[in-house]
Amino acid sequence: MKRLVFKQYIGVAIRLSMATNRIASQGVIKCMCVSGIIALTCYCYFSSFTFAENGNEPFFPVNSSPYNQTYNYWTQKWWEWNLALDKAVHPINNYTPEKCKIGQNGPVWFLVQPSPEKETKFEKTCTIPYGKAIITATQSGDCNYGDLKARGRPQTDEELLDCAQRGNDNTVLKVTVDNKTYNSYQAGRRVLSNFFNMNITKGNIMEYTNTGINRAVVDGYYIFLKPLEPGKHTLLYDFDTKNPRVNSHQNGNWTLLINKPQDNSTVTG
Repeated sequence: MKRLVFKQYIGVAIRLSMATNRIASQGVIKCMCVSGIIALTCYCYFSSFTFAENGNEPFFPVNSSPYNQTYNYWTQKWWEWNLALDKAVHPINNYTPEKCKIGQNGPVWFLVQPSPEKETKFEKTCTIPYGKAIITATQSGDCNYGDLKARGRPQTDEELLDCAQRGNDNTVLKVTVDNKTYNSYQAGRRVLSNFFNMNITKGNIMEYTNTGINRAVVDGYYIFLKPLEPGKHTLLYDFDTKNPRVNSHQNGNWTLLINKPQDNSTVTG
């Protein structure tokens, strides 16, 4: 009887050990046998996300689902935010730290990206509530049916994809967060959104004349930070894009001031 029980516990331990390999990206399982008496103890730690990259990195992996939404959903939301603001109030124009809170709502904070054609190098500061994830675009592109129509191009999904993706090939991107540098950040991090309906406001920053709801798609490289601890942080990026359609470069320098939890009410926008 003792041998049978022992074999049963060993069988459970083996199966749990095999399961550990299958869910290594989500958690850790430990089992142990003590002094001939089987004591089966399991500790399971599961994260909210399944990480393809190193779980210690400050970035969300592209295959994760932050706040129960896909990564590419949040790239879409960044573009929606970017095009929903009238350029007269858009923080990209005459930027000041106070403008960083314009249009912010929800668990993810959107950082502006100046046009690389106008600002190949910039330094900006933003105060952000505690507990917010942070996303910004680097080399990316958007396209919508209204813009295709305005340029005399066919209004098809194939044209949308070509229009949004064409300038993002051959991008090299380096990112530094708090003095830790991630070379070749672009590897495995190019993100294409689903097709979606984008509301384009009159007087938008891209100067699209086709206002209202337009079928759209976006593509490119984004920096999507997990919530940072209170205090001062630095986010630096540098990218070069060279292809037959685009020759682009930008060096971005963000100082991110994360509020203490009790100070959040001072920066809500």
